[in-house]
Amino acid sequence: MESNGRVEHRIGESRFVYQDDPRCEVVYRQTGKVVDFVRTYVPNDLRGKGIAQALAHEALLWAKENHLEVVATCSFVGRYIDQHQEFQNLRRSSGSRD
Repeated sequence: MESNGRVEHRIGESRFVYQDDPRCEVVYRQTGKVVDFVRTYVPNDLRGKGIAQALAHEALLWAKENHLEVVATCSFVGRYIDQHQEFQNLRRSSGSRD
């Protein structure tokens, strides 16, 4: 497991979780050098506190540090990429192959 602040990367589970409540998560699938962020979840009672943003940020930092191409099946992660220029170059181009 890797930990960065309040977000923990559970590599064996292919997800990033919020340490104070591990129900909060970003789930991914990795194939070679391509990672697909497939789900972001934060329970209703914890929404609006920046938890999903922290999870997405740490997940994308990990992808960047590991030179991975990103597919964002999860619309939240896709919007986060769109709103943060430092991650926009991680998106997998349509002509890329695994």
